[in-house]
Amino acid sequence: MALAAKNETLEFRGKHTLDRWNVNQDIKAPDIEEARKFWDLHTVPRYKKVVEDGVETLEKCEPGVEGTFYDIIWTPINELRDFGIGLTMYFRTLLYIAASSIIVGLINIAAMNYFLSDEYGGQQDDMGWAIRGSARPPRPAGR
Repeated sequence: MALAAKNETLEFRGKHTLDRWNVNQDIKAPDIEEARKFWDLHTVPRYKKVVEDGVETLEKCEPGVEGTFYDIIWTPINELRDFGIGLTMYFRTLLYIAASSIIVGLINIAAMNYFLSDEYGGQQDDMGWAIRGSARPPRPAGR
C-alpha cells in the first residue's frame, strides 16, 4: 500500500481506491433500530401460509422476504422440514423420548404403590423421602 499525497487517492493493492478527503461522506453512524430490523428480516426464520388443493401449509421465506415468525410452541413438527432433516429428526426423537418416558412412568406407578404399601414390608418411616416407594427392602425392626 502506497501512501498518497494530500490531493491524491489512496490505492490498496491496485483494487480499491479511496479519496482521502471524502471518506466520511457516505458513512453514517450505526443505528441499533436499523440493525435490529436487518437481523429480524435476514436472520430470524419466517414463514408464509400457502394453500394448495385446500390444504394449508407453512413455507419458509427466503432471507429478506417479509413473513411471520415461527411460533416456538405451536409450529407442527412436519413444518420444520424446511430447516433440514437433522432438526426434524431431533424434535421427533425428543417427542418420542418424552412420550415413552410418560408411558413408562405410568406403568411404574403400580410398582411404586406396592413398594410403599405395608404388604411389602412396612416400616418405611425411617427412610429418606427419595428412597420411599423404591424396591429397597425395609430395615429389620432390631436395627
